[in-house]
Amino acid sequence: MGLGLQPRYRRAVNSGQIALIAPLVNSGVLRIGVDLGKEAHAVAAIQAKYRDRPASLADASLVRMTELHDGSRVMTIDHDFTVYR
Repeated sequence: MGLGLQPRYRRAVNSGQIALIAPLVNSGVLRIGVDLGKEAHAVAAIQAKYRDRPASLADASLVRMTELHDGSRVMTIDHDFTVYR
């Protein structure tokens, strides 16, 4: 999660302690950029498009987020993202 989060919040995300992250989401400091309820079809289409490189739900959701939000960039060390875009 390359969101520039402070180390304690990054650790919370990595360890699954969502209780530390929930207040950030609730206050609007951290925004989840994809509503899977609305975007499931588009995310599935992205996964199908890249079926030769199994795009995970997380990867496809990030790609969809960049389509929805102008100027979005994904910072990652995941090599597959050089193919997705």
